[in-house]
Amino acid sequence: MELKQKIFKLLEHLNKGLIEKEDIMKIGLLTLLSSENIVLLGPPGTAKSEVSRRLSQVIEDGNYFEYLLTKFTTPEELFGPLSITKLKNDQFERNVEGYMPSASVVFLDEVFKANSSILNSLLTIINEKKYHNGRGKVDVPLISLVGASNEFPTSIELEALYDRFLVKKEVGYIESDERKRLLNLKKEEFFIPEELKITREEIEIIKIKSKEVLISDKMSSLILKVIEEYEKSFTKDEKKEIISDRKIVKISKLLKISAFVNERNVVDISDLTLLRECLWNNPKNITKVDTILDKVIKKEWKEVLDIIKIGKEMNNVFSGNPSQDIKNYQSKKLIQNIGEKIGKKLICSINNPETLDEKTIKNSVNKANQNDIQPEKIQLEVQKKNEVIEKIEELCQENIWL
Repeated sequence: MELKQKIFKLLEHLNKGLIEKEDIMKIGLLTLLSSENIVLLGPPGTAKSEVSRRLSQVIEDGNYFEYLLTKFTTPEELFGPLSITKLKNDQFERNVEGYMPSASVVFLDEVFKANSSILNSLLTIINEKKYHNGRGKVDVPLISLVGASNEFPTSIELEALYDRFLVKKEVGYIESDERKRLLNLKKEEFFIPEELKITREEIEIIKIKSKEVLISDKMSSLILKVIEEYEKSFTKDEKKEIISDRKIVKISKLLKISAFVNERNVVDISDLTLLRECLWNNPKNITKVDTILDKVIKKEWKEVLDIIKIGKEMNNVFSGNPSQDIKNYQSKKLIQNIGEKIGKKLICSINNPETLDEKTIKNSVNKANQNDIQPEKIQLEVQKKNEVIEKIEELCQENIWL
């Protein structure tokens, strides 16, 4: 099974029995495939725990650890009890099996209740994938940490921990017009078929092959422009948010994996929309990110949408009755001009919007409209439906993560 098809089916299973959680599942799964961490922010009763538990089942043969933190949580509760046998030999070591240091996927509810006694070990596990156990270090098999909190952390002590979550997602209550679905919601046991689970080998392949995905100069400029515009958007009275170098590196990794799973070898404009879940720290600034993304990307995205529109028009025209009216024929003539003269450029443009020459397209369109139309040639042109049309239709598939 191809990876993209597998992800489609996996997302279907992850969303079964949930309402309005599709976006959260998508970004959560992408985060896991990227071996990054995600924090879900929202009030109680919004299925944050259920989302996290479902994501934990994605990894084949993966160990899962879950814990609800309080300000009184002790190291023993997260990292395991002290080994009595080792203590007799003056060795201060913990039995970590079945605890966080042995888990592939970890869910920490109320993660920002973490106190100073566990914070340093927690940061080391997240950053280095290591746990200091006595005098030695233990390798930690952690792939992804999912955190959840009812509130945004305000303590300076927690800033380092909060920064380790590349992806931040707000989780809210179901919209009022969808609440009636809750009344007939059936509780079913959740499971993921074995053939849809992601193996560690697959994650490693994604990690290696996604490094070959390119971020063009144009895409790089757009990413940096969004970041710079965001950093400049704060007034003197607001707490400014600066995007760290580490976060920029991690963002590029996330975008490349998004492109790779979508079977592309380049990051395109659709991947950049994922910046919405990476840039902000305080949820109050989400609207800032939205405004900037709309401003910076809108023009570029419009060009891609125009190409998709042309692709859909090509499909509609050739699948309809060509002899109905002269307008259908004009559309076919217009599309034929585009397909024959700049078809390859259109295909390239879907993957690389910066290569799109809008003037060339408009010239082709104008020339096609000025042509003397001969209706008797319609049938011949229908037969000329070629690979360009099929490729454009194939490449116009939506980004799986959007």
